[in-house]
Amino acid sequence: MIIDNIVLEGADCSGKTTLYEVLHGDTNYRYNIQDRSNLSMYVYSNFYGREDSNKWYNNFWKEIKSFNTLYVILLPSDNVIKQRILERGDDKQTVESAIDLNGRFRKLSKFYFRNMFPNILVVDIDEETTANNISDLVMQRLLNLEIASPADMIRDVVFASGKNELVDITTSELVFSNKTKVRPIMWDVLDFPQEKEYYAGIRDKIITNIERVLMTNQKLDSRRFIYADDSCISLIHTMYRNNIIDVNVTMRSSNVSNTLWADYEFLRILCLDIANAMQIQTSDIVLTLNIRSAHINP
Repeated sequence: MIIDNIVLEGADCSGKTTLYEVLHGDTNYRYNIQDRSNLSMYVYSNFYGREDSNKWYNNFWKEIKSFNTLYVILLPSDNVIKQRILERGDDKQTVESAIDLNGRFRKLSKFYFRNMFPNILVVDIDEETTANNISDLVMQRLLNLEIASPADMIRDVVFASGKNELVDITTSELVFSNKTKVRPIMWDVLDFPQEKEYYAGIRDKIITNIERVLMTNQKLDSRRFIYADDSCISLIHTMYRNNIIDVNVTMRSSNVSNTLWADYEFLRILCLDIANAMQIQTSDIVLTLNIRSAHINP
């Protein structure tokens, strides 16, 4: 899983600014780290009685379903909030209003997120908690995300949402690299009984198409290879640009409980098939998956 962004959320005086600096140091500025985003906009919109809270909540869900952002929600105890405001003051909030806001973040986190979402990290903070402690938790979650199966993460988010279906989900993963360790390939999935013939048909069509195009001696970095069908794996668009094989797949629907894991692992194998057909052995391969309908029940 490719993670690009870290969003720090929480009430005023929850420790976001200090954590921001520590995380940049611990990650050597690897990530785009934001102090607040759509979740704060949603909480503060409700707090101030504005009428645009739904927009921010929907934007928050778009980020969650894009899977390239880790949300870190800081939940200090009310005593911590009070002590920090009394010690250093705040130009926007009083002790009472900051505790109110902290309670709103806590209600969302404890009763809805509950650390059930792999890309949302909820951190409880007491008087003994330091920014370094929190950074360690964030670093461990980032490590877990980078080695996790995107199919498992999609399944977990759909289940955690409490809905039967989520639409427009996107994930990206580095499938092959000479420079970075990647997850091992699950070759056994090619014999998955429910999809064995289906997978073989897709592999044959795509490899044949690539070999036919390359017979015309056209340059790889100017070509686009397309596979389209009316089945669940409905579009596969491949380009070779800047020494990267970019495989972009659209699935019209996927059952996250039963078949997504197999379909996804098959797509990783297909990425290697595509590279071999292109006769490219050393370039990075990035698989981006777009699912229009990720559902639990048929």
